[in-house]
Amino acid sequence: SNNVVLVLKATAVELVPGRAATNLEKVSVAAADGQRFELSAKVFVLAAGGFDTPRLLLASTSRSPNGIGNDNDLVGRFFMEHPVLRRGAFVPAADQDGDEWLLPFQQHVEDGFSVRSAIGPSQVAMERDGLLNAMLLLKRSTRLKTSETYRSVAILRDRVKGVGERGDSTMSYVGGVLSRPGELTRTAMALARGRDETAPAYHLSMTIEQAPDASSRVRLGRRKDRFGVPVPELDWRLGDLERATARRLQELLDEAVSAAGLGHVEGFLGEERPPRRFRGEWHQMGTTRMSATPRQGVVDSDCLVHGMNNLYIAGSSVFPTVGFANPTLTLVALAYRLADRVGRSLEGTPSLGPIW
Repeated sequence: SNNVVLVLKATAVELVPGRAATNLEKVSVAAADGQRFELSAKVFVLAAGGFDTPRLLLASTSRSPNGIGNDNDLVGRFFMEHPVLRRGAFVPAADQDGDEWLLPFQQHVEDGFSVRSAIGPSQVAMERDGLLNAMLLLKRSTRLKTSETYRSVAILRDRVKGVGERGDSTMSYVGGVLSRPGELTRTAMALARGRDETAPAYHLSMTIEQAPDASSRVRLGRRKDRFGVPVPELDWRLGDLERATARRLQELLDEAVSAAGLGHVEGFLGEERPPRRFRGEWHQMGTTRMSATPRQGVVDSDCLVHGMNNLYIAGSSVFPTVGFANPTLTLVALAYRLADRVGRSLEGTPSLGPIW
């Protein structure tokens, strides 16, 4: 676009308000060679992701001791991810003639698009059981590879190679393996032969909505980067509800497939040793959440920072809740709407047209 100037190798290090703390006047920028300069504008849009957006707000203390937009200590709070967990397996009934009905749940091409289906709790089940939203994917495997002993052996193997689940106790896995000598022998023999038991089974891979929690947060650490700006630290916290939702999702699937005579679920969450850990999907959300009032969040429904008249935030950090689905389409829609509203507020800038 002929009305865009892109400045490369330049890092924003501080947001600088004018005399009126409600109006952002300029951004202090550090070049790659260490030189400093400032950029002024009528309107600013901060779009630095779920970590660096709160980082820059918190580090901008020249006129706001607690950071910009942080009068109520909410910047950086309510960090949310999409917790992912693989645990348990669906085992088809022995009398099932093929598994064609499971094909939609595997990656496949339909009308020229690569798709797969997921299983989730109904609205009725979520309200009845007090569950978060979630999805469960079935991934084809074998009885051997879905066993807990196989998992323990594989992690011990990875430990030897210097890989593995960081932070877990290796001895816990040793104990988990040795507590099942018969299964261990069978697993070891199968591995030695270089082939799997062929009986089909399906890994249960779950993605769970995370409930908002003010104690789950991004804050400034003591370490500073090369420009003297504090590096952000993450304190990601998950409560009992996420784990309870995953367990209940397994139970609901087991009830449904057992009643239909299709098979059963084994390896329920909570029965493994040591406990399974959630991992994230690299979806950084919620640290500058949208809210009706400054006491509940950081930006209003227009993505304008509460208490500021020309500083907006774009990205998934404005999400107040996150569901279980990928955030990209939603954050793009919000960015498109924000661009339209900022454009209409600036004299001589054409509107992008209605999108809502």
